[in-house]
Amino acid sequence: MNEQGLDAVGIAQLFARPVAVGVAAASMYDQPPFAEEALVVARAVEPRRREFAAGRACARLALAELGFAPAAIAIGPDRAPVWPADAVGSITHCEGFCCAVAARKGAVAGLGIDAEAAEPLEPASLRLVLRAEERAAHAPLPGIAGLDWPKLAFSAKEAFYKAWRPLTGLDLTFQDVAIDFCVDGSFQVRLAPSPTLHTAATPWAFTGRWRLFAGRVCTGVTALPV
Repeated sequence: MNEQGLDAVGIAQLFARPVAVGVAAASMYDQPPFAEEALVVARAVEPRRREFAAGRACARLALAELGFAPAAIAIGPDRAPVWPADAVGSITHCEGFCCAVAARKGAVAGLGIDAEAAEPLEPASLRLVLRAEERAAHAPLPGIAGLDWPKLAFSAKEAFYKAWRPLTGLDLTFQDVAIDFCVDGSFQVRLAPSPTLHTAATPWAFTGRWRLFAGRVCTGVTALPV
C-alpha cells in the first residue's frame, strides 16, 4: 500500500461507492474564498487561511463534477462544512496535501476523509486514542515501512467521525469507536460499549479503506444504509 502519490483515482478507491474528488493544486491555496467563507477565517493565521481556501476550492471542484454550480460552502455550528442540501461530502488537509470528496445523497448516506502525516502517534496519546483491545490487536499486525498502526487508527476515527456527525448530531470520543484493520487496505468501524455513548443500533453500515502515500496516511469512510 506504499505509494509515491495519491491522485483523484486513488482517493476515490477509498470509498465503497463512486465519489467525486477534488485534489488541491498549488494555485488553490491562493484562490480567494467566497465572501461568506472569508469571514470564517478573517482572523486566522495565514497558513490556516490558505488551507481553508484550498479545501473550499477542492470541495467546489468535487461538487462541480456532480453538476452543482459554484457556491459558498459555509461552516456550521459544529465547525463542519455545510454541503448543498442533496449532497454529502468531506474535506481534509495536512501539510502539503488537501482534498475533498462529495456524492449525491441517496448514493451514500455520508462520507468522511482524513489525511495525516505518517509520523508515529505520540506515546502519551495511545491510551487516549486507542481502546485496550485495539492496542492488543495491533501487536500481531505486520510491520509496513512508514506505517504506524496507531496513527492510522487515529486517522480512521477522524474519518469516521466526519461521516457520523452529520447523520446523528452526536459527538464521540476516541474511546467510543473501535477500528479493525485488514492488511489489504480495508478496515471496519465498530461503535464500542462506552459510558459516554447511549444510542440504539444505527441504520447505517460504515466501511473504510486506507492508503499510505508520500509520508502520509489517508483514510476514507462510507456510510451506507442497511
